[in-house]
Amino acid sequence: MKKNRQNIFVTGFIGLLALGACAKPPPADPLLTVAADFMAAFNDHDPAAMVALVSEDVRWLTVDGDSIAIEVQGRDALEAAMADYFEAGPRSPSRMRFARSDGEYVLGVEEIMRGPASEGRNQCSVVVYRFEASLIRDVWYYHPAYQC
Repeated sequence: MKKNRQNIFVTGFIGLLALGACAKPPPADPLLTVAADFMAAFNDHDPAAMVALVSEDVRWLTVDGDSIAIEVQGRDALEAAMADYFEAGPRSPSRMRFARSDGEYVLGVEEIMRGPASEGRNQCSVVVYRFEASLIRDVWYYHPAYQC
């Protein structure tokens, strides 16, 4: 009797594993995908790919304490600003340590990777993207960055 219970348990467990292996993963969140593609274009130093993901009237804002500054407004201005930024010299790549979407917003924590020589000196900032028609409409970067 005990052997039958073990066989039933093992068979059921294997069946559950098989079902889990066949189950489709949840669909990717399209807004998180756009945010990831935007960061990938940034890391590739590709302003044209970045602006392909933003609305015509995109705004890039910096929030620092109690002040908010509009850094860039408009797709063409963003492309020019990013081209200048990348031409100014080598840049450390970034990655999202955390990202979550809710409605038309994606909230993330961006980590600037300083490289192995600066272990423990990576900088993080909070970023919020607002989407309109699946394109980035607004970007808010919160400063100062913190060590992460």
